[in-house]
Amino acid sequence: MPFGADHLQGDLAWPGNSSQTATVRMALIDPNGVYQVDSRPQNSGSQSNHGRVDVHNPAPGTWTAVFYVTKGATGFKGNVAYQFTSTKYVDFGSVSPKTLTLKPGQSGTFHVNGTTPGQPGDLSAAVELDTPLGAVSSVPFTLRSLITTANGGAFSGTIVGGNGRDFAPAQTQTYWFDVPAGKKDFGLDVSLGGDPNQVVYAALQSPSGQVVSLSTNQQPGASGAVRTKTLQSYVRAPEKGRWELVINVNQGVSGTALSQPFTGHLKFNTVDATVTGLPSGKVQAGKPIQVQVKVRNNGVAPEAVFVDPRLTTEVDQALAVLPGTSANQTIPQPATATGTAWLVPTETRSLTIQQNATLPADFDASGFSGVAEVYGSPRGNSATGSTAAPEVTQGQWLAIATPVGPEDGDVAGSVTLAAQVHAQDFDRTVTSTTGDLWRFSVDTQADFAPVTLAPGQSTTITVTVTPTGAKGTKVSGVLYVDNFNGVLLSG
Repeated sequence: MPFGADHLQGDLAWPGNSSQTATVRMALIDPNGVYQVDSRPQNSGSQSNHGRVDVHNPAPGTWTAVFYVTKGATGFKGNVAYQFTSTKYVDFGSVSPKTLTLKPGQSGTFHVNGTTPGQPGDLSAAVELDTPLGAVSSVPFTLRSLITTANGGAFSGTIVGGNGRDFAPAQTQTYWFDVPAGKKDFGLDVSLGGDPNQVVYAALQSPSGQVVSLSTNQQPGASGAVRTKTLQSYVRAPEKGRWELVINVNQGVSGTALSQPFTGHLKFNTVDATVTGLPSGKVQAGKPIQVQVKVRNNGVAPEAVFVDPRLTTEVDQALAVLPGTSANQTIPQPATATGTAWLVPTETRSLTIQQNATLPADFDASGFSGVAEVYGSPRGNSATGSTAAPEVTQGQWLAIATPVGPEDGDVAGSVTLAAQVHAQDFDRTVTSTTGDLWRFSVDTQADFAPVTLAPGQSTTITVTVTPTGAKGTKVSGVLYVDNFNGVLLSG
């Protein structure tokens, strides 16, 4: 270790698998023989396959690293990759004035200038404040560069790893970009540069704080989810303003390398869908009209596509409870509790969840990504929570009830939950060869048979419109083309 280093960082990675579940750990001993740090990942149900240590103000000289694992039938035998890096703080930007002398009660201002990073993302720095007596404090200084189309909408990052903590991402990376008014759509892709045996999610959060697209590099397979090297997201008629892209890497990482790069692109007006035979003007009631919708996958990942016929009117619609969950919950919640789940369709303007209980209880509900979140504020034995936006987070939502405390002793009771959306109405007179996933939100018997397209592949979906109503009735509708991921039950 060189003299004057501010930090010593050590990383390790090992390829975990179902037959070798042991955790590899690393301890560091300094040149004086003092045990300084241990990686100690928080593995339980999740395997990290990665560890990291960090030592502040490391002593110069020769350090010793010890790698070890608990002996057992499902221990570990194989190669462990590792790397050690020393870093030193450097000056960044400029400050004016260099010093300030303040009398008691007096205040002053420093002007700080810095350069935004050359690539999309955040640069974290700090403004250090020193006194002649040696007191040191610092103020966070973060500089942000947006994803822009000036360089083809390109962005990049590096996947490292996590600490194995259950139900938490291994790593999260966030990017921002601005969407001008009037864009028809935008597409956003991510490609892994290394081992595809890594679960990655991408959530697109609108300026209204809702996740309107959620994608993953997992695809449904005959024996479970299949991981790939790419993922693709699309948003139709995006809201004007600043959008947020959050990339989550799941526990554990592949462990085949210390890190792997990823790249991505933002592209506007990229969706390729055309229609022929769409009815307009006067039509005969009861006579089916066939419409052909041609869709081409312009993205980098396989896409399951379908059509979603809607009326132009917006109505209140009760959501069906998803199979595998129940509208009824017991308190206290058993260890096997699944909560109550619904499928919130696209084109939803508001979501309201109502809970009735035999005791004072609240609930917490959210989409798969955790955004948006709805808290059910209790009044007596009932609770209500809602969220509203130009486009509410679509996909699976889950609600879990909890008793309102504190209580003297044990509590027991039951709750019943129901959800309702105010959304663009479904056109039930229209059928198609793909069916409609979002109809499943109000009718769990709805047909759904999406067509999966490889990148560059096209398909034609046949839609049948059967006009109904009395003579002179005017009916207006919209035929949306959506994509879908069967692992997430979202798109």
